[in-house]
Amino acid sequence: MSNGPARSSHATSGTPQQREQVLFALSRYGPISRARLGEVTGRSRTSVWAVVSDLIAEGTVVEDSPDPDVRAAHSGRPPALLKLAQPSDVVVGVDFGRTHIRAAVADLSGRILAERLVSMQVDDFAAESLSTAAELVTALTAEAGVDRGVVRKVVVGLPAPVNRATGSITLGRVLNSGVGMVPATELEDRIGIPVSLENNANLGALAEAREGAARGVDDVFYVKVSSGIGAGLVLNGRLYRGAAGIAGEIGHVLVDEDGALCWCGSRGCLDTVASGRRFIELLQPTRPEPLTLEEVVRLVRAGDPLAHRIVSDAGRTLGRAIADLCASLNPGAVVLGGLVSEAGTCSWTPSATACTATPSRPSPTDCG
Repeated sequence: MSNGPARSSHATSGTPQQREQVLFALSRYGPISRARLGEVTGRSRTSVWAVVSDLIAEGTVVEDSPDPDVRAAHSGRPPALLKLAQPSDVVVGVDFGRTHIRAAVADLSGRILAERLVSMQVDDFAAESLSTAAELVTALTAEAGVDRGVVRKVVVGLPAPVNRATGSITLGRVLNSGVGMVPATELEDRIGIPVSLENNANLGALAEAREGAARGVDDVFYVKVSSGIGAGLVLNGRLYRGAAGIAGEIGHVLVDEDGALCWCGSRGCLDTVASGRRFIELLQPTRPEPLTLEEVVRLVRAGDPLAHRIVSDAGRTLGRAIADLCASLNPGAVVLGGLVSEAGTCSWTPSATACTATPSRPSPTDCG
C-alpha cells in the first residue's frame, strides 16, 4: 500500500514539465483565463486545456467566476478564471542555519505555496530568531492564502542533534544564546501550531531517500556540508538517530590528532578541516571585505585558484572519512548536499574519488 499522495485514477495529459509550468503560472498570475494562461506559459491552446482539465479533475485547480465589473464590461459571456484550489491541509518547514532562517509553506503533495529567507545571526540571537520564525509562519500562510487552521504541523530543522524525549539540542552551538531553551516549545507558544524539531541533516536524508537522488534506495548516507558538517542515515528505509540522537555527527570524526582545536573541545575534527567555516578562515586574509560562505561558493564557481584548491583538498579529506563510515554501514548510496556542494565538481569529485579508492565502498555513481 502506497504512503504517497493520492493520485488520480485517470491518465494525465501533458508532460510533468507542462504541468509544472501551468501550476507555476497559476500561483503567480491567478486567477487567470485559459487564453492568458496559454500566453504566459507559451503553450498551445490544446495543450493548456488538456493539462487544466486534468488539474481540475484532480481538485488542484478550480474555476472562479469573473468579477461583476468584468462581466459588465463584456457584451458576451466572459471567460471563466482559473486558480489554485485552497489546500485542505498544509505543512510549514522552517530551516535554521547559522546565518539565516528559511521558511516555506507546502501542500501535502509537496507543492511550494510560499517561501522566504531572512538573513540574521541565529546563534547570537536565539529569542529574536524564534520570534522571526514565528513572524515568517504568519506572513507565509497569509501569502499562500491558507487559513492557519489548515496548517497540520510546523517542522523545524536545526544544524544540531535533537533529543527526541526533551526537545532540547544535544550537541552544537546553534541558538547558543538561548541556553536551557526548548526551541519547539518556544516556537509553538508563539504560533499556536504543533511544532516538530529535527536535525536538518536527518531531514535531508529522508528527503533524498524518498523523493531525491537516492529515491528507492533503502540504505542512504546523506552528508551536508555548509557552515558545519552533518550527516543523516536512513537504514532499511527508516531514519536512524542512535541512542542519544547524535548518529551521523561526522563533523566530529577525528582526522588529525595534532590538528586544530574544535569548538566541541576535541582536536582535529573533520569540521576543523572541511567545513564552510574553515574555508572562510583560510580565504578571509586574502579579501578586504568580510566573506560569507555564499561568496566562497561563488569564488570557486568563478575559477578562483585558491578557493578551488581549498575546497578540493577538503573534499579529499571528507571523502576518506565517508569511506571509513561506508566500510561499516555499507550504504546503497551516498548523497552530498548543503551549500558547499553547489560549488561545482571540485566540491564533490575529490570526495567521490577518495570514497571509492578501495573495494567495499559504494561505486562512484552512488556518490552523487
